[in-house]
Amino acid sequence: MKSLMKPLGLALALALTAPLASTAQAASPQVASQVETLLRAPEDVTTAADWTRIGPEAAEVLRDAVANPKRLAIQRSRAAMALSFFKGAENQAALTAVAADAKSPWLVRGAAARSLTTSYQAAALDAVAPLLQDKNKRLREAAVKAVALVPTAQSKSLLEARLGAETNDHVKAEIGRAIKQIEARLAKKEGK
Repeated sequence: MKSLMKPLGLALALALTAPLASTAQAASPQVASQVETLLRAPEDVTTAADWTRIGPEAAEVLRDAVANPKRLAIQRSRAAMALSFFKGAENQAALTAVAADAKSPWLVRGAAARSLTTSYQAAALDAVAPLLQDKNKRLREAAVKAVALVPTAQSKSLLEARLGAETNDHVKAEIGRAIKQIEARLAKKEGK
């Protein structure tokens, strides 16, 4: 039995340390501190310059923050919005996962949707479209506003399809405004 424990202990130790060795280098304490300061501010007045000044290491801290269910929803939503300033596959995947996570608060999911369409435009519509049918009217409204940021025939079609099925008058009105906004932007593009 004792001889079996040694290999088992070694295997366990290797398993516990292997993920640490294979992940990207952790953000510096200074970067983590700067990100935390912005996320915990009493009011969000941050700009793209504030986030990009910290540097690309900030994205790692932001991905961790947006995925952490123990954080305040407002901090997670700020992290989601800040990720729009750091394009990349890892960030897109993190935002997509949070947007799809039914256990996350609507505020966080809505911010992730907006960040996705802001950064990835039409490539994000497949990730955001299911939110248009969520049971939470606030999340549906946030998804409508996110889709409206993508002036394409596809985004217009998504909203038109949802308009007929929407039951909340406020969300219906938002869909109507979003469709008009997309039509105006499409007309402007064609007029160029």
